[in-house]
Amino acid sequence: MSDAARLELVEKLLQEAVYRARARSGGELGEPKGGCGLGPAPEARELELTEHGRELFGTLYPVPPSATRLAHIAELVGKWVGEADALDRERNHFLRAFRTTHGFDRRAYSPAEAREFEAGLARVNAEARARLQAAARALVAEE
Repeated sequence: MSDAARLELVEKLLQEAVYRARARSGGELGEPKGGCGLGPAPEARELELTEHGRELFGTLYPVPPSATRLAHIAELVGKWVGEADALDRERNHFLRAFRTTHGFDRRAYSPAEAREFEAGLARVNAEARARLQAAARALVAEE
């Protein structure tokens, strides 16, 4: 498997771990933690994955890793789950602040406000993407 393909699979694995952690924590918008509306932070426990995450893990590690290696993988994945939650909260904080200032109806934004909204959201999303890629590279580098 090429390095690029492996990194892509690791990114998907990390995203699946976030989905699983969010689901385990309730995953619903509601009870705000810090006022962002995401609810409780996801729990980063041992390596728990969605069904698709387990499939990805099996593709990435056709020979099951040792217990020590698995614990290290779970540690890195757990670290990413926490980072991803913080990034989701940052995105929600941006959206809340912007909408508080400019309103919720994007159709009513002036062209300058629409550009500001898109640029802010693009900045937050680019940061999330860069951090996901860094987490994937860190996991692959540990192999």
